Amino acid sequence: MMGREELADFKRKHLEMEREIGEIGTGQFSSIIRLAMALNELMEGIEEVQEQEKKLRDPHVNERIRIMKKGIKLGKNVKYFEDNVVIEFSQGNIQEKTGKKFVEVTKAIRKSKMPVARKDFGHFQEMLDLHKAYEESMEKMKNEERALRKEMHQTESMLAGFAWLEQQSVDPEKVRRCQEWQESTAKLETLRQEYFTSLSLVPASELLGNEVLAESQFNEPWQKEKIKEIQEFFSKYPELGKYTASQICGLLSASEKKLSHLCPETSKFRGSIGENKQIFEALHSLGRTSFLEANPEDGATMDFYAKNIPGAGPLVEKLVELAPKKQECGAECQKQKEIDEKKKDLEGTSKEKLEAHLEETKSLLELLSAGPDALQPEKEEEKGESLFSRVASFFRK
Repeated sequence: MMGREELADFKRKHLEMEREIGEIGTGQFSSIIRLAMALNELMEGIEEVQEQEKKLRDPHVNERIRIMKKGIKLGKNVKYFEDNVVIEFSQGNIQEKTGKKFVEVTKAIRKSKMPVARKDFGHFQEMLDLHKAYEESMEKMKNEERALRKEMHQTESMLAGFAWLEQQSVDPEKVRRCQEWQESTAKLETLRQEYFTSLSLVPASELLGNEVLAESQFNEPWQKEKIKEIQEFFSKYPELGKYTASQICGLLSASEKKLSHLCPETSKFRGSIGENKQIFEALHSLGRTSFLEANPEDGATMDFYAKNIPGAGPLVEKLVELAPKKQECGAECQKQKEIDEKKKDLEGTSKEKLEAHLEETKSLLELLSAGPDALQPEKEEEKGESLFSRVASFFRK
């Protein structure tokens, strides 16, 4: 974005171009530009043909014919252009003197005096240059306005953030209780994973006899039947019963030769163990299930934690104490999180600076849309007052 002085200088130049266009005649300027562009294109075409003719020393007859046809077509287009000048004049789109200037150029073209035509066209070339500069200035002005409005909206949004923060309040006690809940559940989850790590070292036969595990994970009648079948197999092969669930899963892909060293009746192993592969996989992945998930509302699970997992007792007591107001404290904790995030977004700035920046941005937008009178130099008294105001404003900040 441009600074105030740069923007003021740009605006003055833009208004000066508007003044020049106004002197030419705003109503006829667009018609003049349209005709000038068409005439310039014609002249460039004629100049190109002339250059081609100069380069051809002994051209092929077909090439000469092509160039001649192009020249004839351009000659006809000059006539069409003159007709368009007459039409624009008759419709009041251009003045008589402007029409005559266009005709002067076309007369020079007809006499094959292109340097003269270019010289006479200089009047319109200046207008084309003015038109191009004005269009570029308009585009730059639109881009500057978009940038300033974007800056203004961003500043307003940040100020709205400050206003929102001023209206917020949280109950620190509820936030503290929520944080205690989060910390306690995190610690309990760590103990839970440690417990599952210890379970992974327990022999599969012993693990399947765990009442809590059996009741929560394998309580379907068909599952109980399968576990009974597995335990009967382990009673015949107690050495295999000492294997962990992970080791059993590894044996399921073992070769017949390796398996026969552990269990001569490999078909029974495939039947009792292999067909119940899902049970052993479930035992192996207990830590990734909801088994013994820390839920204060589940009294049986909490009781199991307190009795069977070292260090879980105090955490269970704390969670049971915090559970009744968990949702209420959680909402307050979420509000605190939103406040902290908003403060982080606004970090490094101040409400006063943003307000001053917003006023400056609005002032620049006003300057961008200002008329000629607003850009007149200030009187000496006004300059002094303006300077004093700025100094006073600085000390107020």
